[in-house]
Amino acid sequence: MPYRTCEIRAAKGSEAEKIHDYYQAKNDVNVLPRPLKDLRESAEKGLFFVAETNAALIAVSGVFDLGPIPYVELGGTFVDGIVRGFGIQELLFRLRIASVILNEGPEMGILTAVDPSNQASTHNAVKCGFNEWPNPVSELFEPCESCPKRQETQAKGRRCCCEFYILPEANARREVQNLLDAAASSCTIRRTHKETGENLVIEIRSQLLTENRALLVAFAAGEKW
Repeated sequence: MPYRTCEIRAAKGSEAEKIHDYYQAKNDVNVLPRPLKDLRESAEKGLFFVAETNAALIAVSGVFDLGPIPYVELGGTFVDGIVRGFGIQELLFRLRIASVILNEGPEMGILTAVDPSNQASTHNAVKCGFNEWPNPVSELFEPCESCPKRQETQAKGRRCCCEFYILPEANARREVQNLLDAAASSCTIRRTHKETGENLVIEIRSQLLTENRALLVAFAAGEKW
């Protein structure tokens, strides 16, 4: 059967405007809008990933600082409909987890926030090791004061329009190992669509799996630094 190809790589800070425009063009209700400044800072730290086919964006996903609290948020994931069903969101979760470990340190708390109505993203977050966080730190609710969904959320008796999920350390190690296993022999991963049977060849271009692979192997084995 014929196959398609795509490339996943870390974005550059200079690409922030292009990414911002992509979000605006897609205007997905399940993706929280991020200011250009946040996108640029994430990319400059090596924490923002893009997937492309023939230099055209088909998926975006980032990691965002949460100010003075020792947590980062994995968010802003959008996968274009033409490549859904190949597990790209799962790969992006694992790449971002690995990037946080290397760039922010293994002690950094990793969380994600998902709209409860977005069942696909909730499924992928749980599959990639995140546990529902019933009592998140209070600082996470500060942006809710200016959220455009605030009135609707309060009418439902909720503090936030999203549910928060936290990644336990043991699960982070497991997901890093899963990433290493998927790219054990090369940085090329082949995926088959679960419904159509179509094949997608995904090339991961990242130092995470080359120059920094030994550190990720050590982390997955239980080491700290």
